[in-house]
Amino acid sequence: MHIPFIWSGARYESKHRRDLTSLQGLSLGEIDELPSILISRIAHELKATPKQALADVHKAFKKAADLFGSATLDGESPQDYVRHVHLISGVPLKAIESSVKELSHALATAEQYITGSAPNLAPIYTENASRENKTAYWVPKGQILSVIAPGNNPAVHKAWIEALAAGYKILLRPSAKDPFTPYRLIRCLLAAGISPFMIALVPGDHSIVQAIVDAGDLALVFGDRNTVEQYKGNPKVITRGPGYSKVYWHFEASNHDLIAHAQARDVIVRSVVDGGGMKCTNASGIVVNKAHLHELDEIALQLNGYGSNGLLDYTSDLPVFRSDKAYAIRDYVHQIFHSTDILWKNVKDEEWIIDYGDGTAALSPLLVHINHLPDHIRYMELPFACSWVYTPEPDEVRQTLKSTLALSLLTEDQDLIHWAITEPTIKKLVINNAPTWTTHDMVPHDGFITEHLFISKGVI
Repeated sequence: MHIPFIWSGARYESKHRRDLTSLQGLSLGEIDELPSILISRIAHELKATPKQALADVHKAFKKAADLFGSATLDGESPQDYVRHVHLISGVPLKAIESSVKELSHALATAEQYITGSAPNLAPIYTENASRENKTAYWVPKGQILSVIAPGNNPAVHKAWIEALAAGYKILLRPSAKDPFTPYRLIRCLLAAGISPFMIALVPGDHSIVQAIVDAGDLALVFGDRNTVEQYKGNPKVITRGPGYSKVYWHFEASNHDLIAHAQARDVIVRSVVDGGGMKCTNASGIVVNKAHLHELDEIALQLNGYGSNGLLDYTSDLPVFRSDKAYAIRDYVHQIFHSTDILWKNVKDEEWIIDYGDGTAALSPLLVHINHLPDHIRYMELPFACSWVYTPEPDEVRQTLKSTLALSLLTEDQDLIHWAITEPTIKKLVINNAPTWTTHDMVPHDGFITEHLFISKGVI
C-alpha cells in the first residue's frame, strides 16, 4: 500500500518515500515524504481556491459516515484498515474497531455538533445568511487549520473533522505511528463530495512540522508535555497534550452497599485499561479516600486478569510494542518511581512485561500506591495502562484534582462536584459512576474546537 501526498483531490507521488513497517518489522507499504519547502506553496494555493458551501460539506459528511466503516478505498477494506493500524501502532484491535464506529458517528452528526456548539445569539455565518442588522454571527478567525496529527488512537481525529465540518480548510501531516486513519478519512471524504480544495494530506518527517504550523491561520498540534510547553503562549496554536485524567473515590460507608463499591472498582479498572490505556482520557491518577484502600487488592485482581497473546489477538485489551520500546518504558517507569516510597503495586517486576519472543511485547496494567505526589509523578502519562494511587489529606483533595482533562467523581459530595464544574483546569467531568473516557454526542472532549476557531461579530 502506498500513502501519497494528496492535494486538489489528486495523488502526487514523491521521489522520497519511507517504508511503513509493522511492529514485527514486516512491510505494510510506503508513504511519501515531502520537503518543507513545498508547504507554503500548498497553503497559498489552498487559500486561493474557492471555499465549499457549508451545506455541501455537511451533505458530504453524512455520505462519508457510511463509507468510512464499510467501503473499500484504494484497495483497502475496513478489515484491512483495522489490521494495518493495529500492526503499525499496537493499539488493541477492539479499541480500533470501537474508534471506527466513533469516527463514523462523528461524521454523521458533525452538522448538529458544530451548529450546537455555536452561541445561541450568534449562529455560524454562511454564504446564504440573511445579513440582517441588529444581529450577531459566529465567523471564522481564518481559512486554514494546520494539523499535526497523533497516532495513539484513531478517535482523536474527530477534532480536525469538526473543524472541516465548520468550514475550515485542512492542511494535515499524518503521524508516522498511524498514517492509515487520516488517509482513509480523507479518501472517504473526497469520495463523498468534499471539495478537493478543502483538504491536503502532507506526509513528511519531523522537519516539516514547524513549516506546517506556520502555514495555517491556526494550528492544531498533538504531542507530549514538551510540545505543549513549546507552543504555550502562541495564540495561533491549539495544543492537545497529555490528559492527566483521574478518578476520585470517596463514598460514605453508610450510604453505599457492596454493589456500589463493586461498581466503583469497575469504573476505576475500566478508566485505566479500556482502549489499551493509551488515550488521554484514560486515568493516569486514582485519588481515593483512606477508607477505600483495603479495596486495592480487589482492583488488582481485576487488573491482573487482563492479558494478551500478542498482535492480532482480538481478545486483548493491552497495547503491543516493539520489545526494545517495552523494556525502555519499564526502565523509565522504574526511574520515575525510584525516589518515591511505593506502598503497594499490583504486579511484580518479573511479571510485568509479556515478551512474545517475536520482537514484540506488552506491558501488564500497572497500579502504584504512593505516599506522596511529586510533580514528576502527578504529570506522568504513559502509552499503556498505568496509574498512580494517592490518598490526600482532606485539604489536599481539590489541589490534587486540578489540571485534569477528564475527571470521574465517585462521590456524593455536592460541594466537591460544584467546585469541579467551576474549576477551569478540569476540562470534562463524569458524575454518573462511569469511566473517565465516557462520551456523549453533544459533550465536548476538551472544550468545543470551535471555541478556538471562531469569534462573535455584531452586525448593526
